[in-house]
Amino acid sequence: MTKALENVRVLDLTHIYNGPYATLVLGFLGAEVIKLEPPHRGENARMIYKVPGSEESFPFIMLNSNKKGITLNLKSARGQEVFKELVKRSDVLAENFAVGVMDTIEAGRLSLAEVDDFVHGTTVVINALTNRSGARTALVTTNGFRDVLEIGRGNRPDMYNLRYRKPAPFVPRRLRFEVTERVDWRGRVVEPLRVAELDAVVEACRANGVEAIAVCLLHAYAHPEHEEACGEYFEQHLPG
Repeated sequence: MTKALENVRVLDLTHIYNGPYATLVLGFLGAEVIKLEPPHRGENARMIYKVPGSEESFPFIMLNSNKKGITLNLKSARGQEVFKELVKRSDVLAENFAVGVMDTIEAGRLSLAEVDDFVHGTTVVINALTNRSGARTALVTTNGFRDVLEIGRGNRPDMYNLRYRKPAPFVPRRLRFEVTERVDWRGRVVEPLRVAELDAVVEACRANGVEAIAVCLLHAYAHPEHEEACGEYFEQHLPG
């Protein structure tokens, strides 16, 4: 049976936190995937969750089961020479996994007009959370609820460990802001939104180099108008 991406060669420069699942799927679709690794320790996935009694790693085996491997020292003249030749002979350079997937589809001459469903699953979100590498984010919430994000649940994963410390919240306290408003669980407005209070939030966000703002108001599922008004205000005063 002919696979969709046969005769397509992909040079895989991804690593465990950026796109190896995408190139794995391309291999299942028939592409020839060449996994490039640095010398000595190899790709980072080799260092975690090793098989008991072996030097092999569960994640590395899983993510590279259908790929060809090559070790290359890109800091050496010979390594750079070989790398340039590999790039010439490859149809797709998968460094940015999203672009790599689309380039592979193009190289395979697949018509998306003939596709009924296209599912591209990645670990981008969980990787950003695990590595805390996302945008510098501020949080705007209902007055009195600023610290709920940090308080979280009252239980502990390690119940009898008196030295347990919760992970730091993703948004530090200095970037969590309150606005006067209140809606009850039925969606009835108990206290109107005071939009003027958002002026101070805008100034603080500018001063702290905030890149994204999350607005999470109490019972907004029943009355989203206050959240929407905050969003429109920030789009107007902090465009981009």
